[in-house]
Amino acid sequence: MIPAPFRALALLVVAVALAGSAVAQTRPAADVAVTAQQVSPRGWYIQGEAGMASAANRGHTSNAGFVVTDDGVVVIDALGTPPLGAALLKEIRRITDKPVRRVIVTHYHADHVYGLPALKAAGAEIWAHREAQRYFSSGQADERLQQRRRDLFPWVDEKTLVDFHVEPWTGLPLWIPSTEGDAGGFMSVNCDKARAAGLATRPLVETVRDTAAWLAARDNACAWRNVQSGARERLLLSAIGAR
Repeated sequence: MIPAPFRALALLVVAVALAGSAVAQTRPAADVAVTAQQVSPRGWYIQGEAGMASAANRGHTSNAGFVVTDDGVVVIDALGTPPLGAALLKEIRRITDKPVRRVIVTHYHADHVYGLPALKAAGAEIWAHREAQRYFSSGQADERLQQRRRDLFPWVDEKTLVDFHVEPWTGLPLWIPSTEGDAGGFMSVNCDKARAAGLATRPLVETVRDTAAWLAARDNACAWRNVQSGARERLLLSAIGAR
């Protein structure tokens, strides 16, 4: 007879691998949640939303699961973005403090693998088919990740900044949280009327380049003393899976 923990693991692997779509739901991006549903004494299941990955669903269109064994946690698939992987890990931590030992990747589609960084950083071994290793070393994985970054632009949203303790006004000078009193709406001004009236904007890369040149020509020791350092920024980007 197969021990109960391994029966639960086998059932979850099959369920996650074969579940073609989730129950259709329409929710705003801010309301997308990674919530584990218990399906056995040791097994939990995370269900994504139906449809294509988009800014509205933050790429949460796949399923994942995990089994809590006596030795630690075994995870099946990692969801489709680095923040979703971090949310999955946080949900596991809500249920158990046992270490995450392994992640079993059922296949290497984008919506099942790009949450791996957070789980790997937590010490998990990644188990996958040999073809997955070829895929990740071929350059296609990086190209696909860049595409998902473009398509799913709200990866670094307000909740992410709060979760990683980025300070408003100083940590990111142009980020003011929506809860910040009278200034709360600063980041949500709609410019559609101005554009319709003829407002033209420069490409972002030009603005960044010219701003950098302007800053380089002046003494910024005081003005930028409290701003997030380059090292801290790189750490933050690494933590949320960006490069």
